[in-house]
Amino acid sequence: MEKLTLSERRACKVLGQPRSSQRYEAIRPTLDVDLVRRLHELSAEHPRFGYRRITALLGREGWRVNRKRVQRLWREEGLKVPQQAIKRRRLGEAGNGCHRRVATVAHEVWALDFVMDATDDGRRLKILTVIDEASRYALSVNVTRSLTAQGVMRELERLMTIHGPPDFIRSDNGSEFIADAARTFLAASGVQTLFIEPGSP
Repeated sequence: MEKLTLSERRACKVLGQPRSSQRYEAIRPTLDVDLVRRLHELSAEHPRFGYRRITALLGREGWRVNRKRVQRLWREEGLKVPQQAIKRRRLGEAGNGCHRRVATVAHEVWALDFVMDATDDGRRLKILTVIDEASRYALSVNVTRSLTAQGVMRELERLMTIHGPPDFIRSDNGSEFIADAARTFLAASGVQTLFIEPGSP
């Protein structure tokens, strides 16, 4: 392949381009440098603000920038709003533990809990256990792949048909036990709930 030697001046003339464009180096505009500095300052002052609210603050300060530009610089600078931890509603109380509210007669308190296991092929098993606290008799050991609040209530309804309803049901605040359907069913059956914190018998 033959290599042609051509001066920069001649090549630019043939292409119709100014020579200065061949030596152009992108320089970040001074405005961007100042804007980025201010973005960092505002982000530190208002850590819960995202780029939209920061754009509004910049507008109040007299900056003439649009949201898209702020968004681009915000992303390039790696600025993020820190994730806020989700607070789970706590229904459990230490006073409801079995050491403080002791069952003295059979069918006074039934304890409900889930035990997790898996088969050899790695598929999950969910085991619902229902124990009469006074006698320590296992009323039910229900093994299934998944169990919803409705499934838990069906099992309790079956047990109540056989043994009659208990005075109390003690459980942690798992979603299957605190669902509206579960609480409505237990209230209609005249059963009171003793919610405990997970891992606190």
